[in-house]
This record gives sequence, structure tokens and C-alpha cells, in this order.
Amino acid sequence: MVIAFGPKKDAINRSRHGLSLAFAEQFDWTTARYQAARTVNGEPRDKVLALVDGRLYAGIFTRRGLVFWMISVRPASRKERREYAGKTEVRRSRRREPGMDA
Repeated sequence: MVIAFGPKKDAINRSRHGLSLAFAEQFDWTTARYQAARTVNGEPRDKVLALVDGRLYAGIFTRRGLVFWMISVRPASRKERREYAGKTEVRRSRRREPGMDA
């Protein structure tokens, strides 16, 4: 897999999120979770949630042939961390059973 990005977009990402787009090269792509994000100018974008040293990161990318063209890389939000955990491990429901005291 080849990771690529534009230098201007990399500078913007460094300013906004404190990370270079090159950081995506460290993602554990084997355990990553993917989902369609949106289409911009006819080009589909995908979102990836991936681990690096036990910490979860989010990335937005588009595929151009065999190249993963990175658009954004940042630490995952709390919501994204919950989504990732819900898809990778069994979680106990918070829902109360009928008849249980509050």
C-alpha cells in the first residue's frame, strides 16, 4: 500500500491537528475499520479508524489506483472511539431490564 498526499494539505493538517498526513503510514491497517464518508467532486472518500501504539486515529482518504491519497489525519473523537470499541469487542448494554429499580 502506498500513502500519498499533497504538501499544502499536509501543512493544513499539521496546523489543524498537529499531525502530518505521513502519520497514516503508521496505522495498523490490518485492524482498521473503514466506512464510506462522502463524495467530493465525483471522487468517493472513505474514513478509516486505525490504531497506532494503542491509540485510535481517524483518517479521511480516497483511493487513486493502488495509492491511498490522504486528506486528513487526526486523533479519533470520543464518538469514534466508542464506535470502534463497539465493533471490536463485546460491550455490556446499559439498558435496564423491565422491573428493575432505578
